[in-house]
Amino acid sequence: MKEQARLARPYATAVFRIAWQGDTVAEWSDLLRLLAVVVSDPLMREVIVDPRVPRDTLLKLVLSILGDGVSEQGRNFVHMLVENQRLGLLPGIAEQFEAERARAQRRETVEVRSAYPLGSEAEGAIARTMRERLGHEVDLEVKVDPSIIGGVVIRAGDRVIDGSVKGRLAQLAGALA
Repeated sequence: MKEQARLARPYATAVFRIAWQGDTVAEWSDLLRLLAVVVSDPLMREVIVDPRVPRDTLLKLVLSILGDGVSEQGRNFVHMLVENQRLGLLPGIAEQFEAERARAQRRETVEVRSAYPLGSEAEGAIARTMRERLGHEVDLEVKVDPSIIGGVVIRAGDRVIDGSVKGRLAQLAGALA
């Protein structure tokens, strides 16, 4: 998995630079998300890795799925990925592109896991607190995870705030050991 991320990074960085300079970040984001979904399909993955499928046939297939709304740069990007046998990297490319976008726009996705659904008031309070703590805008990604028993676990990049009952019990068990 780390190897996939390492291979995807230069593509994501290059595409982001093109998108940023051309003021087409949203369009590239949509294209990369769509491509990631397309290549993640099990049947499509089989076609991608099948050495009997000629590259030009694979290119035509992917471009036909995308339709006519793809820019020339987008088509060239798909062509390059097909030629270099890198279509399978698209989910990682899309993910890293979004991370670059968030950094450039001074936004960060903050994952919030709670044992129960949070109300809009609690989500707003978490968003305000994290915005103050990080110094930039945040997008909350809220998930319900009953395994944490109670409380919340907040993850922003490599920072984790574990206010869960499960986390506190683990700390207590460690202290008693």
